[in-house]
Amino acid sequence: MKNKLRIVHILNYLGIGGLELGVLRQSILLSKQGFDISIICFKWHPDSLPPIPDDIKILPLDRKPGFDWRLIFRLRALLKEHDFHILHSHNWCTLAYSVLAAKMARVPVVIHGEHGRESEKYLFSKKRLIMNKLLFALCDRMTTVSKDIAQDWQKENVLAPWKILTIENGVDLDSFRLDIDKTECRKKTGLPQDKTVIGTVIGLIRPIKDLKTLILAFHALLGAHRDLHLAVVGYGDDIESMQKFAAKLGIKEQIAFMGKRKDIQCVLQAFDIYVNSSIYEGMSNTLLEAMAMAKPVIATRVGGTPFIIENGWNGLLVPSKSPEKLAGAIDLLLNDAKLAATLGAHGRQTIESHHDIRKTIYSYAHLYSSSYSQSSLKNGLLKTAMKKVALNTASPFVHRAKRRIKSGLHVLTSHQVVPFDRWFQVMQPSQAIPCETFEKEVLFLLENARPIGAEEIADRLASHYGFDEPCFSITFDDGYQDVVDHAFPFLLRNNVPFFIFLVAKPFAEQEGIWCNDVFKYVHALFHQDIEGWNDFIKSNDWFFSQNGYADSLDIHHLLKHLLRDLNYRDEQFRSRMRDDLQRRTAGLLISSDMKLASAQDIQMMLKSGLLTVGSHSMQHLYLDCLQPKELEYEIANSKELIEKELSVQVTSLAYPWGRFNDDCQRLCKQCGYHVAFTTIEGMNDENSNPYALKRKDAGYLTQDLLFSRAKAIIEMNGVADRLHRG
Repeated sequence: MKNKLRIVHILNYLGIGGLELGVLRQSILLSKQGFDISIICFKWHPDSLPPIPDDIKILPLDRKPGFDWRLIFRLRALLKEHDFHILHSHNWCTLAYSVLAAKMARVPVVIHGEHGRESEKYLFSKKRLIMNKLLFALCDRMTTVSKDIAQDWQKENVLAPWKILTIENGVDLDSFRLDIDKTECRKKTGLPQDKTVIGTVIGLIRPIKDLKTLILAFHALLGAHRDLHLAVVGYGDDIESMQKFAAKLGIKEQIAFMGKRKDIQCVLQAFDIYVNSSIYEGMSNTLLEAMAMAKPVIATRVGGTPFIIENGWNGLLVPSKSPEKLAGAIDLLLNDAKLAATLGAHGRQTIESHHDIRKTIYSYAHLYSSSYSQSSLKNGLLKTAMKKVALNTASPFVHRAKRRIKSGLHVLTSHQVVPFDRWFQVMQPSQAIPCETFEKEVLFLLENARPIGAEEIADRLASHYGFDEPCFSITFDDGYQDVVDHAFPFLLRNNVPFFIFLVAKPFAEQEGIWCNDVFKYVHALFHQDIEGWNDFIKSNDWFFSQNGYADSLDIHHLLKHLLRDLNYRDEQFRSRMRDDLQRRTAGLLISSDMKLASAQDIQMMLKSGLLTVGSHSMQHLYLDCLQPKELEYEIANSKELIEKELSVQVTSLAYPWGRFNDDCQRLCKQCGYHVAFTTIEGMNDENSNPYALKRKDAGYLTQDLLFSRAKAIIEMNGVADRLHRG
């Protein structure tokens, strides 16, 4: 049986509100996928909440007015008592309490989430910025619900860019069906049957929601549209002032202040047009839900809303604080029923494609399990920590002492090159490098060394002429589409030659590499189907019982060893495993990561004259474990197949998994390969074995995934090679 990651959310308030209900909804769904979820809240109103399952633990912890120092110690005691693996705080008012208490309680992973803001001026004041830098230094990750919020925080430079990730809100489409009767919903909500209802769902009514602008726009429309009715779902101290404002305008009878509602699907179905008039929104859950109900929506062009709504396609956007523009947009829909229906249909399509709650839950599950895996590695490997300290200490001294890198052949290698905001979504982050970092690494190499291609490398090694100057080359293993999209344009602009090593069989058949498929299927099953995962454990006792992984919480460590053990099995066994996993994950969300480049894309890059295509074997197996015929198939046949598919000569190979032996080297030479690359760290010179060339992982030239010139000089001068090999 799968053990459960214990996760605690920290909320300032638990009641009816977009943030609070969003966290509660995600917690319920994550608990169904095998996570143990608790919520600690400083204030809560249980009467206003939907039913909460027994397996979601609510732990109230009262906070005194002002900054309550004692709350930190009470929270620390609660965290230690429950021994949580991960703490996830939400919004700035919980940050200091959560981070300090978590560190005192030794919680392995600390994540902070930002969902919006009340005031940008207040949030990014000088005092808060200083506190942010201190507190975020203790956080492992930061989540935001929209790219708008992520961009704001990236500007403040409080965390490395790769640590700030956006997971957009989603809608449970099973709860927001289109088959409920509108007439019946009007009866249940008390809204008039013979009126056109303009509606908004606010939650807590406060100034940032700018309800006054909507009331003014509604008032302006009543002259031309007598059959209008405005419905406002929300509560709070400001509701009385809004009622008085409506009475002052003489329209109180045309507005229904509906208070708190739990039947939001029914309420939305009763509306004809949905309006959001906020001054700021992170990513409005009720806006997404209105779109899920195929309602034509009008919203202000603020915060994360423009990332949801494409003006004129799935909704209308208007400036904030503009009753005239808002009234004009509503009037447009009142006079054009066809446009209103089209916007509603496209809105539903947007939610189905981009905001399905299953995607949101999978992203959070991936975040929690990967963060815990990385933390367990970080805390468990003292040697890794000592290595990092040694490199960081030496960096400034080596930087001053060495202005250039050593003469020789330096080969930089990676698998994927992705934008910073996609790095978190990569299934195997250790194999990916952010675009901006990769570009700076190549520019550093161009400044200090000369790029050379495959022919010159082979000629210099064959003639033992050697390398009397620093030279470099770039290699990519597996041949992913990311390299085409993000690395090739930069290499082309800078005229830098590079290698791509293709796994011949999946490339020719345009299917996934077996180990990548197994990785994605297992990852999906682990995070999305707890019953299916437990059944998978029972069906594969040969692995889980032997290795003690049945209770493992570290999915990445588990997968590493599963793929290792599958390498020792025969092809039929691996195929059965992949087919079984594909069957088990039918209907689950499968990551689109690790997509291979097409033959057309490879041909396009070949025309540039910069690309050298090499072999990465036939199937991506441990070559040093194969019988002679199997080894010949992997090395010789892969060369022939790639040459046939692309009409090029293949003279280079990269050993899959870095595994090779003397037989591999002899066969490479017999088959006509000129060079073969390993994963051994280091530099090459005139005495290097052409069939055991060393490479340097692109990730070693970075500090927190950002390019570090000092680290690069250390690495490219070979100072750290022994550390990496050890």
